[in-house]
Amino acid sequence: MKPLHVLILILALSETSLGRPVQPNPETERRPSFTWKKYLPTIGAIGIIGSLIALVFFGTRHDEAYNAIDTIDRLKHNPKLQALPEEDREYLFDTRIQYIGKESGMEEESRENLDNDDIFHGLPLSRDMPDTTGMKRSAIKKLVSIHKKLEKGEKKIMQAQQSVHSAKAEERTARFAAGEIIATDWKEAVKQAVGRSSELQK
Repeated sequence: MKPLHVLILILALSETSLGRPVQPNPETERRPSFTWKKYLPTIGAIGIIGSLIALVFFGTRHDEAYNAIDTIDRLKHNPKLQALPEEDREYLFDTRIQYIGKESGMEEESRENLDNDDIFHGLPLSRDMPDTTGMKRSAIKKLVSIHKKLEKGEKKIMQAQQSVHSAKAEERTARFAAGEIIATDWKEAVKQAVGRSSELQK
């Protein structure tokens, strides 16, 4: 829900919710009113404002979830990802992405199995900068740029994990974005760097 809509709604209800009660006519008043009645407008105002806050909160969460789904859908249809073999895409979307940012905390056997699957599907095992010896300056510059994008993506995952305000949808979106970089640009850049290094060693 947009903040402007909420503000308009609050202004529209403010006069009614905060208005003073109509004073009774002393001549027709037969019994003294209870004291608590004078607090009814305040209680009503608090209730309305509380409801609006809840509406804003849940409306914002709904928007975030919708945006996350939309972002993930666009990432899945990225031409670079679509160019990957179907089995590699399925592995990335269905399995690998959920472990991005969690590798260091995995048990040794589970990590070894994940590494073997990465090797089978052609994903780089390391996200550290490879040896750039013999590479052209333009290629090194591109590699550094991709590595920075990957680091930024992993940082977003970590922030989403640590933040008490982040929804699961935000973390999942960050994982998909990082996975897209790993499976495309980072994979090709590392492959190029390793290939160049192998040529120099021959």
